[in-house]
Amino acid sequence: MDIKKYKFGQVTIGDVIYTRDLVVYPDKVETSWWRDANHLVQLKDLQKILNSPLQVLIIGTGPFNEMKIEDSVKEACDSKGIKLIIESTEKACEIYNELKAKNIKVITALHLT
Repeated sequence: MDIKKYKFGQVTIGDVIYTRDLVVYPDKVETSWWRDANHLVQLKDLQKILNSPLQVLIIGTGPFNEMKIEDSVKEACDSKGIKLIIESTEKACEIYNELKAKNIKVITALHLT
């Protein structure tokens, strides 16, 4: 499941255009990823993801890097041996495709606006 295109407010995965924040797993898309604090990712926002088998978690922080990541997220990833990458959403999509092509267990959570 490759990410074909990202532009402000939408991402194309396969033949489907999504217009809400989402999580891309290797085999599925969770189409409604929302956080309790809109532009702050907290550990509780990622519990399902962190309980999945993964090596790398990529968080796309929007086109202008508006979204912030709580330190507890970074600490949880470190303790589980998960590499955490925080980038603009456009760059996050590129990295996701690159790592997936190398058969790395990667999940990306994307903020689209």
